[in-house]
Amino acid sequence: MSAIRSTLERAIAALTGLTLAQVQADLAAQLQVGGVAPPWSVAGSTGLGPAGAAVPVYLDREPALRREQVPAVVLEPAGTAGIRREDGEVGTTGTYQVVLRLALGVMTRGDPQAIRADAVFAPAHARLMIDPTLGGTATWLRLTEITFQRDDADGTSGWLVAMYDVSLALDEVALTSVLI
Repeated sequence: MSAIRSTLERAIAALTGLTLAQVQADLAAQLQVGGVAPPWSVAGSTGLGPAGAAVPVYLDREPALRREQVPAVVLEPAGTAGIRREDGEVGTTGTYQVVLRLALGVMTRGDPQAIRADAVFAPAHARLMIDPTLGGTATWLRLTEITFQRDDADGTSGWLVAMYDVSLALDEVALTSVLI
């Protein structure tokens, strides 16, 4: 399995409080079925919403979110911020030092939009930063940027988008993590 998929699975597990095995099983089932992946939801004392309310967490979601689906968190890969190749020993493959960019979007509705989004973002960020190596997959995880975007809707709606850089050390051939 590629380090990119492994990184995304571990980030979803961190955000939801599910085990890595649960997230992997859900993704494997979804890949067999196709279509839009259902969200992972967390509720109770571990919820991401105000007062521990359930907030759906999506991986790489394309369709627009409906009013009843927000607040929601969407995690998706957003490219790379750099790739550097390091040669291995003679007769072996090298490694890539890759900085993967992850976008964590929080969609909310209602005023004040920034305050509503921050109420979901703060616990989501805290969960990711509990283990900035994402279970040993990454060298480090860093928050690099936060932006706010208004959405066209029938009321106040918008996104808080937080960009994270994740440093990965990958095998040159298999693109798997050399850290785990």
